[in-house]
Amino acid sequence: AKGRGTGSIITPYTKKTRETRSAFTRAVDRLRTWRVNLSQNNTSLFIFPERSRFRRSVWRLIRWKWFDRIVMCAIFVNCIFLALYDPLSPKGSAWNLMLELAEHIFTAAFTVEMALQVVARNFIIGPGAYMRQPWFALDGLIVATGLLSLGLLAAGMEGDNLSGV
Repeated sequence: AKGRGTGSIITPYTKKTRETRSAFTRAVDRLRTWRVNLSQNNTSLFIFPERSRFRRSVWRLIRWKWFDRIVMCAIFVNCIFLALYDPLSPKGSAWNLMLELAEHIFTAAFTVEMALQVVARNFIIGPGAYMRQPWFALDGLIVATGLLSLGLLAAGMEGDNLSGV
């Protein structure tokens, strides 16, 4: 075995030499090694290995040509529903209640779409991670805003102001 940083061979009869690098330099080197090992780890969410049957099935689903088409159609219909919202109508109007219900359904659908993408690609760390691509980062921000709106509604506060974002 070699000694740390000295290149000398340690035998049971030789004295160990003291590390010549500073503690900060050693910590930075350990952090750099940890980051490289972590970025090479391709286990999604530290749960789904790259070769797992579930992750491969999700990957096939998101790579299916109709998956993107369905998501884009849902985005288009959601935009139409957001444009149809009538802020001048009374608070409990049937039209706006139907549109709010549609918003909750779209938020759930987009959350499922994001979860599938994260399982297939990784979230932040790893090759092709979800948050490292600008389009997906924007998608994640929009889903987080929709979930925040639902959370405010569940807490009894109004989340209506976030729905247009």
